[in-house]
Formats: sequence, structure tokens, C-alpha cells
Amino acid sequence: GGYPEDYCDRLVEEAQATGADSVVVSMLTSGSGTVQKAAAAAQNSKLGTGGSKHRHLSAGEWVDHGHHALMRISAFQAVGGYDETFSHNEDAELDYRLRQAGYRIWMSG
Repeated sequence: GGYPEDYCDRLVEEAQATGADSVVVSMLTSGSGTVQKAAAAAQNSKLGTGGSKHRHLSAGEWVDHGHHALMRISAFQAVGGYDETFSHNEDAELDYRLRQAGYRIWMSG
């Protein structure tokens, strides 16, 4: 695993090119053993993802939610940042507040 050397540069370029307030990435689950691979296949299925764009390889489009990679500090602060009372899905809840406030979220290619 790991990130490409130009990962952060590419995120900044996409934010600048699109005017996005947040740049997110998709996430596919993978596994190395039999049980992990079976769990990943289930999680990556339509049933496991619920059709969410960020759980398959969609890219280069405006979305409601994704895995946070880059965010304008001004947008993050304007909506109050992460709600630390959430034990799960605080990222999705933050994206909801960003969208409600008119901020735009871009799925990186």
C-alpha cells in the first residue's frame, strides 16, 4: 500500500481546478486471506455498499460523501468540524453539514 509521491499535490490541483471545498476519495475493501477476501467481496457488493459512490471506483464528480482526503480549513471551521460525540460516521455527518451549508465535495480521480 501507500500513497503516490504526488498524492497531496494532485488533491490540491483538483481542489483548485474544480473549486471544491472538500476533495474525497473512494475506498474499496480488500483482503489478503480467504476470510478477509470473502468479507471484502461482501462489503464491496451492492448490498454491502448500498450503492454509495464512495464505496466503488467513481471519480471526477460531485458527491454527497466520500473518504476525506483534503478540505478547506475555512469550510471545516464554518460548520464546526467533526462532531466528537459521534462514535461512528462522523465523516458522513460532517459531509451532510457541509452540503447543507452550500459547500461542494469532489470525488477525486
